[in-house]
Formats: sequence, structure tokens, C-alpha cells
Amino acid sequence: MIELSQELKSTQARLNEVQNLLDESQAEEMTLRTKSSAQHKELSSLKATRAETEERLMSLEKDYKQTQGGLNTQVEFRNSGL
Repeated sequence: MIELSQELKSTQARLNEVQNLLDESQAEEMTLRTKSSAQHKELSSLKATRAETEERLMSLEKDYKQTQGGLNTQVEFRNSGL
């Protein structure tokens, strides 16, 4: 009977250790999920900013080309003596 009692105590102690490890693992998992979520939001924001920047750059390049075309026409007009 004493052996059974000691074995039960030992088993209970191991169960407590395993439960503590499980609790720690779950807490770490939640921390990692929170960090992952924050990083995902930041990545999404950066992608949106990049897309907006690329659109703005294309618009500026288009405006520049149109302006250059207009300047070339003015230079040609001036050089023609008219």
C-alpha cells in the first residue's frame, strides 16, 4: 500500500510537471501568435505603401514624359524660327 501511495505521488508530480510545461507552451504560443499577427499587419501595410509608391512613381514618370514631349515641341518651334 505504501508503494502504491508513493507511485501515485510520483505520478501526480510528473503530471503536474507536464501540465506546467503545457501551460508554458500555450503561453508561448499565444505570444508568438500575437507577434505573428502584428508582423502580418505591418507587412500588409508595407505592401500597400509600396503599391501606392509604385502607382505614384508611374504617374510621375507619365507626367515627366508628357512634359518632356511638350518641351521638345517648344524647342523645335523656337529652332524653326517661327
